[in-house]
Amino acid sequence: MIAIINKINGDFQISETKTITRNSQFENFIDGITPKQIHDIQNGYKWIYLHEIKEEQLVFNVSLCFYENKIQTILFNFYGIYEKKPSWENFSREKEQKRLKIYEKWLTKNIGEQREFDWGMVNAYYDYKNETVGMGLRYNDSK
Repeated sequence: MIAIINKINGDFQISETKTITRNSQFENFIDGITPKQIHDIQNGYKWIYLHEIKEEQLVFNVSLCFYENKIQTILFNFYGIYEKKPSWENFSREKEQKRLKIYEKWLTKNIGEQREFDWGMVNAYYDYKNETVGMGLRYNDSK
């Protein structure tokens, strides 16, 4: 199952064979993942963008943020396979507000009402600067 969060340990399942854990390292993760785009910010941050991962009736986009080669944050969103892919051409604030509610319900269905855990936190958000919504998982620093 794609994009499922294990609320006990924070594992994020990308595919049947690939799971992000709170200790995932950039170098160990990039092999065998497609489709992907990699962006090295040159300040310790590296991003891996996974586009249009289809799972059942949903299409996921997942962005993995690594700092100093260790996973820090996962941002993700989805749309239904029969929906028009979200874009600026079909953007509206009202649609984004509805999508935020859909994401909140999806999180509640998949992990319950709790949003903060020993391993980190997960939430649905509205980014007012970019006028987009999504979900995020942020890992606590682990020693």
